[in-house]
Amino acid sequence: WLVLWMSFFFFVAIVALVSVHCRKHNLLPGLSDKAWTVQIRAVYLLAGCNWGIAACWLVPIGNQDQALVVTSIVFAAVTLAVPCIVYRAAFNLFQLPIFLGVAAGFALSPFQYSMLLTTGSLLMAVCAILISNALGDQLLAALRLSIDNKELAKRLEQRSAELEAANRELLIENSTDALTSVSNRRSLMTFARALRGNHAIILADIDHFKSYNDTFGHAEGDACLIAVAETLKMSVRPDLDMIARLGGEEFVVVLTETCEERAILVAESIRRSVSKLFDAARVRRKVTISMGVSATTGSPRKTLSMMMEEADAALYQA
Repeated sequence: WLVLWMSFFFFVAIVALVSVHCRKHNLLPGLSDKAWTVQIRAVYLLAGCNWGIAACWLVPIGNQDQALVVTSIVFAAVTLAVPCIVYRAAFNLFQLPIFLGVAAGFALSPFQYSMLLTTGSLLMAVCAILISNALGDQLLAALRLSIDNKELAKRLEQRSAELEAANRELLIENSTDALTSVSNRRSLMTFARALRGNHAIILADIDHFKSYNDTFGHAEGDACLIAVAETLKMSVRPDLDMIARLGGEEFVVVLTETCEERAILVAESIRRSVSKLFDAARVRRKVTISMGVSATTGSPRKTLSMMMEEADAALYQA
């Protein structure tokens, strides 16, 4: 009989473990929530009846010491199942048969205080149900709050990432020329305010661009601006220098840590590269570019406004 009882106990335990595993990994997609609820409650009820029958059977046939051991083991089973109290119905289906089995065992026993022990077991059953209901509500509320907090934290993290991406896009839009993807005037002013040491600027203007636009149309004119902007970017150091579009067909190149001689060499390199755009089939006809150079040489130190005026005068002369 003990072997039979233990075999049934392990059978119920294995059924419970397999059921939870299948539920967790969705191995039984056809099992509805209602069917799962019925199944798990049946498992708890079978387990509780198994323990209760054992108590009802073993307590009366042993002496008082043996009855104490059996009762302790049975109540330990209830204690170990306390984490399942969030499933109040299942937990009550488990513990109630156990307490009733202990009470029946004491009622059938020949012990001196059997009725008192029976009454105590029944009272414990009532108290356990009341406590499990109250504690189960609190634990369930805490569990739901924890899940809600995790979902909220996840949504906030996702929202933060979206805002960060939107801020990056907004920063790029505010600092970049939409057509040519080089810096705009606002970004140029920010960059210029941080300049230290020797630097130079090159003002560049596409020659006869209005004629190009009128001849080939605005779409081809935009393509020409993009080609020139890309040529400017390839002619400077991306980590130190800046290319910006002032408007229309006018660009400015800011060279840091440089002198006037090097700035003139860079300007000449840009002029040659732009003149080769037609040979590379980047533009519809030969395009040239005029430039004016200004550098921070001598004393007193030139301001950005002074350098822009100087470079503009040189550009007009070119």
